[in-house]
Amino acid sequence: MKPRTFVFALIILIAGVSLAYVMERYQTRRTPPPPIVNPTPLSRPGTTPPPTQPPATPPFTDPEPGDGQTPPPPSSGFVLQYSFADLKDGNLDGKKIHCSGPLFTPAHHDAYLAAFPTTKTFMVRTDINFTETRFTIDQMITNLGNAFGKYPNELPLLSILYTKSSPSGITGLDAQVVAGEYDAQLKKLASFIKGFDSPVFIRIASEFNGDWSGYHLATFAPSYRHIVDVFAAEGVTNAIYMWNYMPLAQPFDYLAWYPGDDYVDWWSVDVFDLHFSQSKANAELKKFLADAKAHGKPVIIPESGPATLGTTDITVWEKWFVPFFALINNDSNIKGFCYSNEDFTKTTIEPTWKNVQLQNSPIKPLYQAELLKPQYLHQL
Repeated sequence: MKPRTFVFALIILIAGVSLAYVMERYQTRRTPPPPIVNPTPLSRPGTTPPPTQPPATPPFTDPEPGDGQTPPPPSSGFVLQYSFADLKDGNLDGKKIHCSGPLFTPAHHDAYLAAFPTTKTFMVRTDINFTETRFTIDQMITNLGNAFGKYPNELPLLSILYTKSSPSGITGLDAQVVAGEYDAQLKKLASFIKGFDSPVFIRIASEFNGDWSGYHLATFAPSYRHIVDVFAAEGVTNAIYMWNYMPLAQPFDYLAWYPGDDYVDWWSVDVFDLHFSQSKANAELKKFLADAKAHGKPVIIPESGPATLGTTDITVWEKWFVPFFALINNDSNIKGFCYSNEDFTKTTIEPTWKNVQLQNSPIKPLYQAELLKPQYLHQL
């Protein structure tokens, strides 16, 4: 081969290789990488991916609706340092559960967590009225799952209501529950509860004796037992059942409404400032605590706060918080409390109730100092 011909052929070869390399690189850049497939995370039941068109968001129960945002599925971060049996029996090594709620307005709970970042709540509470007719049970359960799903490191406390509102007042639907008219809703709720990877405290018919609840003496205890029986038949094994009394309300003969020791794991009582200022309510509170101990049942306070006093005045610390924490810490059978970090002036609960939020209150540092004491059980 002549030298000139050889050089020309070599140039053609080099150009061809370079062109092939460039085309390969170009093609590689245009081809999208394979999708990254994440393993399915453990999550709270009821959480769903964001829909294309967001549906109307049902409230958890009658008061305020949630924020309607579907959070990302939480990781499996929940750690429980007690066995289910010990938790059910209240064997907490002398500790007191620290809890907040409800999640009607999740921003209030978020503000509470942000205000006390070193003592975050061990448990969080919200409610569902499974007899609600404005929304389907599926909508309400999805909303519950989304609410609890925002707080995967907190033990859930679910208050279950079955009441109907009308212009003439609130009526308890306990007779209808006993008759099985809501078994379909209860079975779906049972499936939701089973989906948790943790124990779930279930407060059935909160403040059953209040005239704002409307339950009936003849059918209340059977309705409570019916709910527990339906859940058991559906395979719920992670529930801890709670019976809840309000000493400020009539009637005071609470044991006539008792479902029985076989159906109740914990007794519970709501404590607001009037319990310390009204002698009858204070006496009923002490009697309830004594009876709980006689029945061998641990006690928790699922709702609390200086409702008629508010938290804008530093003197409320001595008026309400000091006797409140003394009540908790002087009784070894009281196993915890939930603080209601709410602005009651923006609700329809009671016209005389005030803002008891703590994040901007002068009481905040005193409250934080109390929570830092070793007896309180916080989020790990």
